[in-house]
Amino acid sequence: MNSILDEGNRVHHKITVLTDTLDGFMRDHAVDRLDVIKLDVQRHEGELLSGAHETIDRCRPIVLMECYFKELCESDSKLLRPFLEKDYAVIEPSSHRRHEMTTEALKSLDDGKRSFCDLAFIPEEKFRPLAKL
Repeated sequence: MNSILDEGNRVHHKITVLTDTLDGFMRDHAVDRLDVIKLDVQRHEGELLSGAHETIDRCRPIVLMECYFKELCESDSKLLRPFLEKDYAVIEPSSHRRHEMTTEALKSLDDGKRSFCDLAFIPEEKFRPLAKL
């Protein structure tokens, strides 16, 4: 539910919005290729990714996303789940550093000065040519 202020009084409006998963959209619209996914959905990355497993498996896109440390470092992180055991590299674009795809290794990104970081999840077959540049 959204709310707006109207001359100091809170006015509530209920808006119904049709939604779909990325997997459902790709299937329904016969999209057979997806190269890059950019996510910045304010702490809802896990929910979005939970509906994108088929697309990630089939299309192997590069995924750029803002990750909050709390969600990233959970023992069964929804942010990492789609990429585990799928031959993806995880890169922190600001430092160009590659990190191991474990919650323990990614905890090292938390310097205590910020609550999130940007990460790129890149399929190994697309990462290898980039690494040579």
